[in-house]
Amino acid sequence: MKLRDFLICLGLMLPVVVLLMPLRSWWFQAVLQGRSFPVTWEWLELAYLGVWAFEFAWSLLVGGVVVLLIRSKRRVLWAIACGARGGFAEFLMTRHTFSPIEPWTTYVWAYGMHFVPMLGAGLAAAIVSTLLPRSKGGAPGAA
Repeated sequence: MKLRDFLICLGLMLPVVVLLMPLRSWWFQAVLQGRSFPVTWEWLELAYLGVWAFEFAWSLLVGGVVVLLIRSKRRVLWAIACGARGGFAEFLMTRHTFSPIEPWTTYVWAYGMHFVPMLGAGLAAAIVSTLLPRSKGGAPGAA
């Protein structure tokens, strides 16, 4: 692990986490608040799916940026690590309160949103890495 790559990931995620706090609030008020989501399957929670969509969207952007900034051959793993930092920061700031009779799927939806950034950042990093031109050693090179 190179210190430079670690500092890039940390330096990228600090402003991202700070910017995400008001953006999450805006997303909740603009997209989710006051809307009813009819459900046809008992396990499907469309409101939580809306939260997952927001988490996935920002993590796609972070994953793409990480691939362009990190010079390591393990760029995708660095992007996943950055997504994990964002998800963990959200976990530390979020408070979930549930009724004792909530179904187990509610817990999956609620706590799963903290893992979605890893998936989004990793997916974006993998896609961007395949689109970048390769250097002579076979590693993707920044354009």
